[in-house]
Amino acid sequence: CECGGALRRATLRGYDFSADAGLPVTLLRVPGWRCSRCGGETLDGAAIGAALRALALAILRKPERLTFEEARYLRKFLDATQRALAALMGITRETVAAWECGQTEISPQHDYIVRALVVAHVAAGLPPAAVADTASALGSVRTARAKRHKALELEIGDLDAA
Repeated sequence: CECGGALRRATLRGYDFSADAGLPVTLLRVPGWRCSRCGGETLDGAAIGAALRALALAILRKPERLTFEEARYLRKFLDATQRALAALMGITRETVAAWECGQTEISPQHDYIVRALVVAHVAAGLPPAAVADTASALGSVRTARAKRHKALELEIGDLDAA
């Protein structure tokens, strides 16, 4: 650690993942590192990757349409620019920008397309049960208006399963 303490493996409870995710997220019982001197906590690359994937899947399972923060998170999870996502979807970059700044709400159809792109992005690396869960999240187009929620809480158990 920068303070001179030693980092030791630890299970982190209530780890604030908001800065990494770009939206309010708390990770519950995630493997990580804790400093023996200052108590600072951090995650390693594998845990960060697992948490980012788990967050994308948690967002997909929501029954409401995507909020502007969630739409932006999923675009970044796809490693796409606004222009690239718009091209994939057959819409203008300005439409994507309008969702992401909260100027307009994402339409049910565009919500569905974004979710499908994320499913296609992660499906190859997921165990069959997770693919089935995610596919069921796409069972209908979301028509309910987006609701502002408190921070999502995720439990990251076995990193290999995520």
